[in-house]
Amino acid sequence: MPKNKRAERYCTKERRAELIKIYEAMDRNGDKNLTRTEIIHACVKNHAIAKTLGLPSSLKTMDQLGEFEKFFQTMDMDGDMKITKEEFVWYFGNDLTVKTNYISIEEIKKYLEKLS
Repeated sequence: MPKNKRAERYCTKERRAELIKIYEAMDRNGDKNLTRTEIIHACVKNHAIAKTLGLPSSLKTMDQLGEFEKFFQTMDMDGDMKITKEEFVWYFGNDLTVKTNYISIEEIKKYLEKLS
């Protein structure tokens, strides 16, 4: 699992704060871990998050399920079947894997503020 300094190396403090806000909005039970179910629920309920994560807003086909599983396993660096905040920030803060070309973080922030 990446340490804070390692995760920060891949993105600015501002970007990290934005990613943490998205992560916390997705963490429905507040246990500081994202499960497959929480990620899928967030994508179904919030199409902006789905687009930002590069995932479909529903997982109806075997291909979609397979793609989701590859995504989840890549992000789950320690293989514990949960996504920590640091794994999330590292994955989406890393320029090599960032998926935010679909919709801006600012648009997601506006949407999340409306939900609050």
